[in-house]
Amino acid sequence: MTNPYGFTIGLQSGAGGSLNSQATVDMNDMGATCLRFQIWWSAIDATGTTNQNSSTYTWNAYDSAVSKANAAGIDVILTILKAPTQFQGPSGNPLNPSYTATFASQIATRYDGAHGHGTVNGIEVGNEDYNLGADTTTIPWPLIQQLSLTMKAVYPSVKAVSSSISVGIAAKLNRNSAGYRAWFDTLLNPATGPYISSVFQGDYINFHYYTGIPSSPLSLDPTVSLPSALGGQGIPSIHRCQAHAV
Repeated sequence: MTNPYGFTIGLQSGAGGSLNSQATVDMNDMGATCLRFQIWWSAIDATGTTNQNSSTYTWNAYDSAVSKANAAGIDVILTILKAPTQFQGPSGNPLNPSYTATFASQIATRYDGAHGHGTVNGIEVGNEDYNLGADTTTIPWPLIQQLSLTMKAVYPSVKAVSSSISVGIAAKLNRNSAGYRAWFDTLLNPATGPYISSVFQGDYINFHYYTGIPSSPLSLDPTVSLPSALGGQGIPSIHRCQAHAV
């Protein structure tokens, strides 16, 4: 990307809808270079089966977003979230490793620039699917381990299709520094995180940080938004397309 600024857009109308053409016009006007686009997996594959036949998927919304972003010179990231019930688990995993890897490779193949549907720059695994409460200050290991298992399946499957497609790791929604430390300390630990032979299975980590939400007591953590000169962390209230490359 030429700069780190972009937008997340999701369609509430379902997978049969299309991205409003004005969106990319406005993004170009504002100098934003990245579109993070979201449609529920359960809307794309609404067959209710485990066949994973891509010819039965509703690709309209993805196709529209990729086409318009490509035409506007905007990088596009597609997010895999809200899996159909049959593609969840085991042990409560929101995104089953094997099925998610298959779906991710199907997305990569369709949008690898060689199959007539345009090119994606990234595929992101999860939105806030692994959140377990916005204001928890500790994150149980099993939750991170579930995400890690899914990443260890998805990352190589996408790279086998196209090494140029970045693979991102699900966002942690949190509003307090203790929760973030717990999340990243576990995720970036080779013993509990998504590592294969000491290699991290992800190109970047998405994070969502919201502060000052009245309904959330912990959202007012004063150490978060204060600039470092005033003893704070200097982290603004953000919702970023890409956060940390790894």
